[in-house]
Formats: sequence, structure tokens, C-alpha cells
Amino acid sequence: MLELAFASFDRVSVESFDGLLVDFLKSKNTANNIRGIRNDEDLKYE
Repeated sequence: MLELAFASFDRVSVESFDGLLVDFLKSKNTANNIRGIRNDEDLKYE
């Protein structure tokens, strides 16, 4: 759904990864990120 929602935005990509967010961002040479869909358990954890 997210890929379809952002298909018209050239500068937006929807990607998943394993590992640490910081390592993923470094591999993409970016510091910008929008977090994915979250639930109540994620919010309690933070």
C-alpha cells in the first residue's frame, strides 16, 4: 500500500531492512527517515 501511495513522488522510496536503522541510513547515504506503521506496543516500549 505504501509503495502505491508514494508512487508519484520521485524522491520517496519505501524500503524494508534488517539490522540497525543507523546502518541502513548510512548504506543509503541519507539521514532522513519516516518511521513505518506502528502499534501500541511500540509506543509502550519507547
